[in-house]
Amino acid sequence: MVPADEDPRWDFPPRSVMPGLVPERLVLLSGPTVAAWAESFRAWTQGLEFDLCVATAPDAVARNDYGGLAIEFDRRSEKKADLFELGISTGGQETSNASEATWPGRHMEPTELMLQPQNGGGGDAENGGYWRITWWLTPLPTTGPVEFWCRWEGGGIARSSATINATTLTRAASDASPLWTAPPPN
Repeated sequence: MVPADEDPRWDFPPRSVMPGLVPERLVLLSGPTVAAWAESFRAWTQGLEFDLCVATAPDAVARNDYGGLAIEFDRRSEKKADLFELGISTGGQETSNASEATWPGRHMEPTELMLQPQNGGGGDAENGGYWRITWWLTPLPTTGPVEFWCRWEGGGIARSSATINATTLTRAASDASPLWTAPPPN
């Protein structure tokens, strides 16, 4: 249930609906110096919001040419090797934070997967880094396995993944409920 003035593709997540919750944590990567997991899944019929958490051992993240940390979560990073890539594969489609397919202004089909960052941050890699970034995925996968994957070229991390069944997400989305109803028109 989405008010007519909210576009589920760009006004995300729906602000007038309480999401259904998915009590899962997907460990995408657990290595000797880097770990990554997806958690705090919040589902609406239009899509899924979740948090990506990345933790690194002390000094596991190098410095880049500018003195900053050589790990990025934004696809516009100047050095592709610094990008910690997050992706979703489901129903024969795949999207990631490295894709230029979801740049603002690009026309997308309603069934085309779109992964957008919402907010987040972190750092302090010298003492052991920790980042938490919230993501929005739309449309909500409805059938089959949904693979969450990551890779980080600069950190020597090959593609690593975990899956969840879309039924778990659609069940949670069916629990989403309106927060309030609009007042009657005058």
